[in-house]
Amino acid sequence: MTLVELLAVIAIIGLLVALLLPAVQSSRETARRSQCAGKLRQVALGLASYHSARRAFPPGMLQDDAACQPSATTPQRGSWTVWILPYLEEAQLYDRFNPGNSATRFASLLLPSSAAEGTSTNIAGQNTPLPIFKCPSDLAPRPADPSTNYFGVQGGGAEGDASCVAGAASNRRLRFANGILVTAAKTSEGIAAARITDGLSKTLLVGESRWWSYGYTNVGFRNYFGWSSSNRLGASDQPLVLAAAVDPINNPLVDYDASRPWVDGSGNFTNTLWLGTHTRCFGSRHPGGCHMAFADGAVQFITDAISTTIYRQLGTRADGLPTGGPP
Repeated sequence: MTLVELLAVIAIIGLLVALLLPAVQSSRETARRSQCAGKLRQVALGLASYHSARRAFPPGMLQDDAACQPSATTPQRGSWTVWILPYLEEAQLYDRFNPGNSATRFASLLLPSSAAEGTSTNIAGQNTPLPIFKCPSDLAPRPADPSTNYFGVQGGGAEGDASCVAGAASNRRLRFANGILVTAAKTSEGIAAARITDGLSKTLLVGESRWWSYGYTNVGFRNYFGWSSSNRLGASDQPLVLAAAVDPINNPLVDYDASRPWVDGSGNFTNTLWLGTHTRCFGSRHPGGCHMAFADGAVQFITDAISTTIYRQLGTRADGLPTGGPP
């Protein structure tokens, strides 16, 4: 072959690779997206099994004081992700927690500096990665990180409908009480199906999120949380494994810069003020939307073009309005 012929062959091969690469990448994302939806369906079925056994969904977070900004030393008794472990075939991992012990606090800080931030048993459980809570389309966490891409739906509506608001204007952290997986006091029960008067098939239960706040454990910045964390208490009160249908899917209205990644290649936050996004916005690494599970166990891909009014209404359990009705 002459040099010209060799260059022509190389050029043709390069052109073919360029044409095939997008198709290969699309095929891989389709497979990852399917796996992500399957994991979310398993989580929803675990919640349904919990409801069948207990006649109510678990509290999104159970703590002794469910008021806004409770004391940072308030005992906490476990998040929904821990309560459903036996229904996800994770009974052995569940046994590593003490979710009902009054002396136990489920730490939002995974690097405990005092006994108030969690028992050694719970910290060990919290730092255990659980693949079912990881969407394969999110490549930011390492396999060993106990991160989560599935957050419980604590409610929905405009920011003014929140039961608790913390943080500055550009960093508002929201807590809602009009959904299914809500923060509850020690003596409270979870939300039963009878209280979901809008209908199980029209009320969101769990959704995808790409705004998890977990860095690598050797970084030293202590505001990490994982799949089993409780709410963060005190002046910075905010749920850590719960979110609300407030901001449009994949489009946080505050506390976010789309031009910067959530974490860098070393697991560090690229902006330490991004600590409220996860409470008010669902989203994913899939183009165009994210998967959401309804209270009847159905999983749908909700596009980010959905009407904000309809989306917010789907987050509430008993607003008495038809889907898409008046706000």
